[in-house]
Amino acid sequence: MDKQIKQCVASAVLLLGGFGFLAPPLFSHAQSNGVEQDLPSRDQAYFRNLTRLSAVIGSAHAVRVACNGVDDQYWRSYMQQILGLEASERGNLRSSMVDAFNRGYQQGERRSSRCTAESARIEAEYAREGKRLSDALAAFYFPS
Repeated sequence: MDKQIKQCVASAVLLLGGFGFLAPPLFSHAQSNGVEQDLPSRDQAYFRNLTRLSAVIGSAHAVRVACNGVDDQYWRSYMQQILGLEASERGNLRSSMVDAFNRGYQQGERRSSRCTAESARIEAEYAREGKRLSDALAAFYFPS
């Protein structure tokens, strides 16, 4: 099990590393490779942070699309990976995360509809907020 945790953390680090997020170990609460994960129940604060992180990723996606064009699907792909880990089945959590991503995208698009010198600063703001949220999610799995 220790090896599985290290592999999951390493995968999450690779996923989140591109934006400067500290990687939360985003484990599935059902089963991973046929082994039941011994994890505590996620609480409302966890779900709020996860939904907010979805919105931040949506906003970052808008900035990236404004600067790199619609073919840049980096953050959308990343969001799909998070959905696969945290909410792989249809349901309220998945819907909330998708809705938050879409709202974040719309807000990000309004804030940065075209690529300007300010876009890098805006993206850095999202990175700081994403890191804060990722730290909170990681603390759920690895409390200090």
